[in-house]
Amino acid sequence: MKKNPFLKWKRLLKCKGFFHVVSLTLILTLGSLAGYGAKVVPDTVSLNLKEVKLERFVEVMKQKTGLNFLYNSLLFKDAKTVTVEAKGENWEAVLKRVLEKEGFTYDLKDDIVVIKRKVESNTRQVSDPSNVVKGKIVDSNKEPLPGVTILLKGTSVGTVTDSKGDFSIRVPQGVDSLIVSFVGMQTRYLKLEKDKFEYTVVMKEDMTQLGEVVITGYQEFDRSRMAGSVSSIKAEDLHFNGTNTLEQALQGRLPGVVITNTSGLVGVRQKTRVRGTSTLLGSQEPIWVVDGIIQEDPLPFDTKTLSSVGDINSDNFDYIRNFVGSSISWLNPNDIESITVLKDASSTAIYGVRAANGVIVIKTKRGKTGRASITYSASLNVAEQVTYDKLELMNSKERVDVSREIFQRGLTATWTNNNIGYAGVLNQYLNKEITAEQFERQVAKLETTNTDWFDILFRNPFSHNHSISVSGGSEDVRYYTSLSYSSTKGTAVGNDNESYGANVGVDMTVTDKFRASFTLAGSHGTTKGFTIVSPYEYATKTNRAIAAYEDNGDLAYYQKESGFLFNVINERDESGTSNKTLSLNTNLNLNYDFTESLKFQMLRSVNIASVIGESWATERTEYIAKIRRYDYGAYKAIDSEYKNSPLPVGGEYS
Repeated sequence: MKKNPFLKWKRLLKCKGFFHVVSLTLILTLGSLAGYGAKVVPDTVSLNLKEVKLERFVEVMKQKTGLNFLYNSLLFKDAKTVTVEAKGENWEAVLKRVLEKEGFTYDLKDDIVVIKRKVESNTRQVSDPSNVVKGKIVDSNKEPLPGVTILLKGTSVGTVTDSKGDFSIRVPQGVDSLIVSFVGMQTRYLKLEKDKFEYTVVMKEDMTQLGEVVITGYQEFDRSRMAGSVSSIKAEDLHFNGTNTLEQALQGRLPGVVITNTSGLVGVRQKTRVRGTSTLLGSQEPIWVVDGIIQEDPLPFDTKTLSSVGDINSDNFDYIRNFVGSSISWLNPNDIESITVLKDASSTAIYGVRAANGVIVIKTKRGKTGRASITYSASLNVAEQVTYDKLELMNSKERVDVSREIFQRGLTATWTNNNIGYAGVLNQYLNKEITAEQFERQVAKLETTNTDWFDILFRNPFSHNHSISVSGGSEDVRYYTSLSYSSTKGTAVGNDNESYGANVGVDMTVTDKFRASFTLAGSHGTTKGFTIVSPYEYATKTNRAIAAYEDNGDLAYYQKESGFLFNVINERDESGTSNKTLSLNTNLNLNYDFTESLKFQMLRSVNIASVIGESWATERTEYIAKIRRYDYGAYKAIDSEYKNSPLPVGGEYS
C-alpha cells in the first residue's frame, strides 16, 4: 500500500505555535489522501487566462493536473496579475515559466507542489560569500518560527524561514536592512552590521492584533468575551482643533453616536444621543462614566421640569444651563486614554435603567513605571470667519427691488415691520412726510447700504490650549499629574470660554494581592455668551438695507415691531451672560485578590460642583424698553410716563 504523503507534512505542522501565527492556503483533494493508488497526472495542459491573480492561476493548475498545491497565503500579497496562454504544453513548463517570472519557484514531492519564494543558487552564494546573510528567527520563548518572511528593504526580493526558523539570503550592495514580518508579530527592521553575517532575531507578539480590551467601568476583559454592542476609540485617534469639545471630537468616530451643537457657540453643552432617542419623556442623555464613577450633570434639570412651579423660561434659565456645560466639561481631553461606548440593553445589567440611553465610559491616563516623563502639548487654532459668500441671501439692492415689487403688486401685510427699509421710506412718502426727491434719494441710499452683518457680529475664531503632564514611578508606587489651560474666542463677538484644570493620580501596589489608587481632579471655567440676542439668526434674517451705523459713526437705531428703538450692536453690548463653574472630583479605588477567581473591589468617590450663572440686560436695551414702556431717556422723573412705569430706572439681573 502506498505510504500516505500527508504524514510528511504532519511533522512540519507540529511546530509549536505554527497554526497560531501562519495562515496557509492548503488545497487538497480527497483522492490524494485516500491512498487508493498512484495518481495519474496529465502531461500537457491548455490555458487561456487574462490578467488573473496568482492564486487563481494556482487554482486552475490544481484543477487541470489534479495535484495538491501548498503555499503561504501571504506569499502572493504583492504579486502582480498574470496572463497565461498555453496549448498542449507540458504542465511543469507552464508552471515554471509563470512562477519564475514573478520571482517564485516550486518543489514537487509525492503529488504535492510546494510554492516558495525564489532564492539565489548555492553556486552564486559560494562565489560571493561575503554578501550572504544567515540567521534564525525565534519567538519570545526562544522557539523557532517557520514561515517568517524576510525582505530586502526597498525591494520585493526576499525569502522565508524553514521549519527550524533558519534563513539565508544574499544581500546586494546598497541594502543595509532586512524587514522581518510574521502574522501576529510585530514587524522588525534588522539593521545589518559590517562584517557580521549571522543574526538571531527575536519577534514579539503584536498585542494590538491579538486582542482588544473592552472597559465597562467596573471591569476590563477581552473583546471576544463581550456579548453586547460595544465601540471603542483611543485618545490618539481623536482630533481636537481647539474649538471643539470632547463630545464634538467623538462625532463621526463611533458608530451609533450622534453629537449635535444646537447653537454653534463655544462653551455650551452638546446634545449627545447613542442609537437615537430612546424616550420622549425624561432625560435622553447617556450616562458618562469616568474611571468607574458615574458623572452627574451640574444642573440635571431643564425648564420643562420647573415650568409648573414658577415663571421659568429660556431668557432666565436655559441659557445659563446651556453655558454651564455637561457632566464631563471639567475633564482635560489630554488626560484621556480611551473611550468605550456601551450601546445596547446589556449595559443596564451594570448601570441599571439609566443606561437605557447608552453609556460612555472614559478611562484616564495613569502613571507608568520608569523615570519621570514630562509631556507638554500646545495647540493654536485660527478658523475661517462665517461670511455671506456661501449663503444665498439677498444684498440691499435685491432686497429693495423685492420690496418695490411687493408694493406694486399690492402684496403688503399688516404683520410685517413697515417702519424700516424701503417700506419705511415709502410710508413716509405716502404720508407726505418727505418729498418725491427725498424719497428717491433715500431709496438710492438703501440700495447701496449693503450692511455686512456677519462682518459686524462675527470674527475669526481663535483658541490656544496648553497641557503639561508628569508621569513615572517605581513598581510599587506610580504617579501621574497634569495641568491644563484653554482659551477660546468663538466666532460670534462676545462668546468666549476660558478654563483651568489640574489632575493628580497615584497608584500603589501594597502587596501582591492588595492594590490602591487615588485621584484628585479640579477645574475652573468661565463662559460668556448671549441672553436676548442670537447673532447668527439676526445676520441671516435681517434686511441688509438697514444701516448699523449713522454717517457720523454713531449707532443707527430703527423702530422694531415692538415700537421701540433697536440696534443689535447695542443690544449685544448691553446684555449677556457669564457662567462660572468650579468642580472638584476625587475617587479612591481599593482592590484585593483573595484567589484567582475571587476578587474584592471598593470604589468611592466625592464630587463637588459649584455653578454661578449670571444674566443681565441694562436699561439701554430694547428688551428693557418693552418692560419700561418707553425708550431710554424719553421721559424724565417729573413726567407721568416715568412715574407710571413698572421699571423707570435700571435693568434686569438674574
